[in-house]
Amino acid sequence: MTTQKAVGDILKNLICDNGKLIIEAPITTKKVETLKNTILQNPIFEDKGISLPPITDAMITQITAGGSQCQTAIEGLVKDVKGTSLKEDFNNIVSDGKMIDDVLGAIKDATCNCSPVVSECTPIIAYLEQIRKANLEKKEKITLTKTDGKNKLSNDTDWVSAFNGIEISGKCFKLSLDFKFNANSKEFNPNAFKETKDGFEFIDENENTILSIKLLGVSGQEKFLMQAILKKHLELKEKKENIIPIMRIYSSNRSIVLSVPKNIEVEFNNRYQDMANHQQAFPIKFEYYNSSGDRRELGQFNYIMTENQYLGQDNYGTTPLIDLIDIQQFSNIAGINLNLNTERYYPNLRSMASFLGIMLEYQYTDFTFNGCSNEEGLSIGGSSSHKNGYNCDIRYLRTDYEAERSNICGANYTIVDTERHIDLNNGLIEYGWGYLLSNHIKIKLHRTHNDPDGRHCDHLHLQSYRPNFSIIYE
Repeated sequence: MTTQKAVGDILKNLICDNGKLIIEAPITTKKVETLKNTILQNPIFEDKGISLPPITDAMITQITAGGSQCQTAIEGLVKDVKGTSLKEDFNNIVSDGKMIDDVLGAIKDATCNCSPVVSECTPIIAYLEQIRKANLEKKEKITLTKTDGKNKLSNDTDWVSAFNGIEISGKCFKLSLDFKFNANSKEFNPNAFKETKDGFEFIDENENTILSIKLLGVSGQEKFLMQAILKKHLELKEKKENIIPIMRIYSSNRSIVLSVPKNIEVEFNNRYQDMANHQQAFPIKFEYYNSSGDRRELGQFNYIMTENQYLGQDNYGTTPLIDLIDIQQFSNIAGINLNLNTERYYPNLRSMASFLGIMLEYQYTDFTFNGCSNEEGLSIGGSSSHKNGYNCDIRYLRTDYEAERSNICGANYTIVDTERHIDLNNGLIEYGWGYLLSNHIKIKLHRTHNDPDGRHCDHLHLQSYRPNFSIIYE
């Protein structure tokens, strides 16, 4: 989806639909002023390169009114935000430490009328640290000091039994602990945690739950904020369900394998069928395996689904929607020298993988991308065959290694590097483009076909894309 919609939806949900996350009803003008100074004017989107305009008095009045007026105000606030994003890219705004501290410091009645709430996390950290350090076989004494000053454990007490079901009460938190293992057989060595509807579960390397922490006496947005604060202070990495496909590029046989997590198989395939996904963004990871089989993670990127406007035409996709990805996302990856000379920034996932294979294998510093399609999969800029990200253009390589335009039909045609084009053209064909279109007025580049109309004097046209591609579900 667009970044504008993603940010708008997050803020609407945070402020208009679930205002109790920050302030209790009724939402007064004074409270909205505080909200303005703590969230709406806080640079919480800066790391995404997004800034919001000043909040006007009219917006505050609309937000105070709630309902549709609040939503209208948020839409006005984000109307100039550009780009394509996932809504999940901005979920961290409710768990960002600085924002939480600022809000809780400014709004005393935000949740449980105490400040700072984060001080309640301190005993929890201390308890868990003692558990980690305990000699389980000897049942070493663990001192547990509750808010009432009483100790729960002694030297001859099985600490697991003692801790199970204990309620840690404080001014703002009330928690229960439930251990899932025997003290004499397993150490408490959490690898990560998973968020649950009631709190958290700490898990080991095999994803077995070893401790469950439940928040007691809170619900709704108050519990959501409590979880965000605990997450910040417990300092363990969160175990997230694998829901991101991986595009794997293999240099050894010029193949591309799309690995889709088994748990999203149905949803993933539905992305190409349900028109509601038109112009929606989804995450994807890319990995590159060199000729020795060494793996390199290239990162996580966003791609979009868009309507297949060439459905039924040969080799342009057979589903109602097709995937496209903005190649500009790959400009700052080490080892990839990508020069851009186009407004057609969108190959599809497969052709993007082929380009990555070429760039990583040959390491050309003057590789210049002249474009595939636009964000709707259309062929623009005077070309008619650049559809759905399949057919693309690149500049000719030069003997001076400059990423500049050259004219293979002109007087200075010898600037075109015919030697390097042997390897490059072989790679392009092996990665899927079966037909390379050039011009043979002066010279014939390796494995190219002639365009007698002279339309490809300054770039090499790549078409008939049929890569060595497979998809697996695992």
